Amino acid sequence: MRKKRKVILIVFIGIAFLLTFCRSDYKYDVKRYIKGKYHFDVDVLNTPTINTGNMGNSSFTVRRSDIPELIFSVDTKGFFVNKITGDNYQKVNKVYQLNQKYQDSEDYKALLAKGIHSFLSFYGMSKEEDHLGVSLVLMKKDALEINDSNFTDLYNGLQTMRAFIPNDYLAKELIILDAFDSSLNNVHSTYEKHGPLGYLSFGWELSEVTDSISFKKLLEKENAESGEMVKTHFYKKDFHLIKGIEADLNKLGFFVRKDRHFFPLVCDSTAETFDAINLDTCDQYRLSLKVKEQEYEEMLDHLSNYKVSKFYQSILLYKETGLHISTLIIAKENGSNNDFLYLKLQLNEINSENDAREVLKKAIDEKH
Repeated sequence: MRKKRKVILIVFIGIAFLLTFCRSDYKYDVKRYIKGKYHFDVDVLNTPTINTGNMGNSSFTVRRSDIPELIFSVDTKGFFVNKITGDNYQKVNKVYQLNQKYQDSEDYKALLAKGIHSFLSFYGMSKEEDHLGVSLVLMKKDALEINDSNFTDLYNGLQTMRAFIPNDYLAKELIILDAFDSSLNNVHSTYEKHGPLGYLSFGWELSEVTDSISFKKLLEKENAESGEMVKTHFYKKDFHLIKGIEADLNKLGFFVRKDRHFFPLVCDSTAETFDAINLDTCDQYRLSLKVKEQEYEEMLDHLSNYKVSKFYQSILLYKETGLHISTLIIAKENGSNNDFLYLKLQLNEINSENDAREVLKKAIDEKH
């Protein structure tokens, strides 16, 4: 029996090694394929995983070495061995050339003068159809601010880009980014640099936008569903207060989460209309922190007076900010998505270490 297990283990290791070796050659195959077909070099940005759950269909993301703005896909098929089946370079290049013309146009320059950087990018979900799908991207400082002047700027930007694209192209997506960076000219690099923070995306809903009123309603609907505009507003408005106590939090063993893919301080709003939002005050803040792995495990195993005292001292710091922090998430550093404590707070009711202990104990009991 032991021999059989040993043989199985050796076979498994051999297969894993073979797959790793084969996958290391895939990048070379992709580069050779593009070099032979188009006579230029590429850098491989992303590689597909084995068995993507898409019947073996997957793709490599590559960047043209001499034109970094040109990022496209090389399609493959196969669960264990990826066979190259094609690429979308010609489509991406057509949109790239169109964007070059757009950014040389007076339309682009007029938007730029208003503080809006805009560009056309290939719409990655495009299927074989009569029109070539295009993503319209608007980048503007404070692009997600909730005010009519901003809505007007964004709507004018959308209409300017719509009017520019020829009839054989179709606007399939609008992306709005709360940032200004005129060096970026494709969606991939934009996401790579800025992440999804301060980011709105609209697809088929664009067909519903016929005037500035319908555009505002679309923004309102998206915010009601994702809260992205509210989150962005209050993060910019109040996160400096958390930064002000961050050094003291660190001394207590609590660290603000720095992952760029989400806001560590979030205003939880259920408002369905812009008129229902109080932009001066958030009634329910959620703060995400992390602690060292050992601290987290020890907290779950035993609530010592020392740990309760540190937690209570952190509560006093939150009170100093004046923010209505109603939810606290304490995650384990380098832990899985399930390694966190979810604490519901009423700061005005936590006035002693015993109160703090009860809050922690309840969260730990729910975790167990």
